[in-house]
Amino acid sequence: MCDPSTSHVESLLTTFERLVRAQWATTGRGSEHTIQAYLTDTRQHLAWLEEAGLLTPVLRVTTPDMKLYVAWLSERYAITTCRRKLSSLRRFYALAQATSILIANPMLDLPLPKLLPSPSLHRNDHLTPAEYTQLLRTIAMTEPTEKMLRDRLLIKLLSEHDLRPTEALSLDVADVMPDGLVRAPGRVLALPDRTATEVRQWLACRALLQTSTAAVFVSLHWGGTAPNGHRLTPRGLRTIVVSHLKRAGLQRPGVTCASLRHPAR
Repeated sequence: MCDPSTSHVESLLTTFERLVRAQWATTGRGSEHTIQAYLTDTRQHLAWLEEAGLLTPVLRVTTPDMKLYVAWLSERYAITTCRRKLSSLRRFYALAQATSILIANPMLDLPLPKLLPSPSLHRNDHLTPAEYTQLLRTIAMTEPTEKMLRDRLLIKLLSEHDLRPTEALSLDVADVMPDGLVRAPGRVLALPDRTATEVRQWLACRALLQTSTAAVFVSLHWGGTAPNGHRLTPRGLRTIVVSHLKRAGLQRPGVTCASLRHPAR
């Protein structure tokens, strides 16, 4: 027999999807990938509500409840990811209130998390904003086009979009979707226009390499002995990062691929 709570979650998601599709059919905006991102974020939120005992036939979620959820998200995701997930939920709660599924919208007075500096940023194992800019500029000035496009994009995904090194290296071309969306393990990333443009530029360059692998990020050091590149390895990524840090004069103990995930802001 179906779990009643599971049935309620699916019912809410089905209603949400129907309302979003109807709204976008009227405005001519939106895409299938964006809808799926909304549903993924909302499903995660409803699961949290269920675990907290707040999932009722008529939702009575309050602003204090949502502040607890924001805190829960903040412990697990980068601030930019939290803000994107909460943006999905703003649409969900606005539509829920309009259809009487909700007593009152708990997100009306809920501010999005601010990009506040973290205490960890005062440690010497993170790049300052000026150092991060210097690193990207050095790559642009010292590398040939294909390597510059690949390496800048890799470092941006680690530093600005909270991808782990292994997650970035596991991306396949099929994971890159229109509208600046990228399927990462366990979530969908909504990239800003500038990063989405860099993704398209790198993929266009990568296509000219005629590599047989499905990987987004491939090795560019074939030595003339192999016809195609292969998926970039963690060791290869570490070598790339260390090389660029040295060239930019930024290498020091503690600054690694992992620490690039949380640069100073």
